[in-house]
Amino acid sequence: MSIKKLRSKAIVLLRSALRSIYARRLNRLPQLRQLLDSFASSESAAVDTADALAIYEAVIRTKPQCLLELGPGTSSAVIALAIAELQKTDPAYTPRFVAIEENEEWLSYHESKFPATLRDKVEMIHRPTTAKELNGVKVAHYVDIPALPYDFIHIDGPDHLKYGSAIGSDLVDLSPTLASDCYVIFDGRQASARFAIKHLARAVARHHPFSLNFEMRLTHG
Repeated sequence: MSIKKLRSKAIVLLRSALRSIYARRLNRLPQLRQLLDSFASSESAAVDTADALAIYEAVIRTKPQCLLELGPGTSSAVIALAIAELQKTDPAYTPRFVAIEENEEWLSYHESKFPATLRDKVEMIHRPTTAKELNGVKVAHYVDIPALPYDFIHIDGPDHLKYGSAIGSDLVDLSPTLASDCYVIFDGRQASARFAIKHLARAVARHHPFSLNFEMRLTHG
């Protein structure tokens, strides 16, 4: 076996081990475990347990006021649950959470499967996607994302592959209107994350120690 294949196999095993260790934390969050169990049979690609934990804990930790999700699904319910949990101790906490889906059929599916007790925590909307060239690179992006001062973004869209691209440019496009302190989580999408790091001077990025997804903080002012 070549060195490259051995390295790739080692990375897969490392990720599996780290995610398994991290997933044990779910035992301390029965409400999140119950939510994830309820999505086990979802036709949409269910969020990985480690990813769900990372998203949930990030919302609890940062307590954002304006949230955006590109590519909704189980993760939308995870974010909504975190909002609901924060509101138990702070009823005055009323953030705005917008989740954007590019496919109208999938949007209807997500809405039909969303837990009724959490539905008022999120605005699920449809926006089409398209492709363009940005700084000499072909990228995909959503059209007409509401320009709000987002301070928490979860990126699991758009479907850039259908445009023959490996990159989504939405974070770069939105940068001028974001809050002065914004926390961003990429669901995989390594190329999109690296593109954003390259084009956003104020980005401080890291890999989550267990999910290994890119997370970054954008600050200015």
